[in-house]
Amino acid sequence: AHDSQISVEDALALHDALTRLATVDARQASVVEMRYFGGLTVPEVADALVSVKGVKHGKLTMTTTGKALR
Repeated sequence: AHDSQISVEDALALHDALTRLATVDARQASVVEMRYFGGLTVPEVADALVSVKGVKHGKLTMTTTGKALR
């Protein structure tokens, strides 16, 4: 989604960082990918995660602030 050029070294470092993040928290890695590479807004990411969560578990648990729980 970004138009700036990135060096091969930076691209590899980014890939490695995302891979490590995915091992710790796959959901957060997905957020980074959707925001950085997909250009999605925060509300679009939230909608995508809620849709996936609802389909995966058949129901959605919400906090009192309206944020979906994992």
